[in-house]
Amino acid sequence: SYCFVFEEVDIKGYISVFFDQENLEILNFCVQKQYQGQGIGKTLLAYILDYFKTEGAKSAVLEVRESNLRAINLYEDRY
Repeated sequence: SYCFVFEEVDIKGYISVFFDQENLEILNFCVQKQYQGQGIGKTLLAYILDYFKTEGAKSAVLEVRESNLRAINLYEDRY
């Protein structure tokens, strides 16, 4: 398991993942409310997807509530 933190003076967001050398599972992904809409989520997501692709990831999965439209839009925008 890995945890990546977006920090500028204080912690603005983080993403935690599990990687088994082939499959990447996003376990938790959060950006503090006051920092949402500033591209931090996109930065975190792009970083981990690119990083683990170079480490051999062939797939990435996550679960999201149907009601979480901001998250769904972020994920669909990336791919």
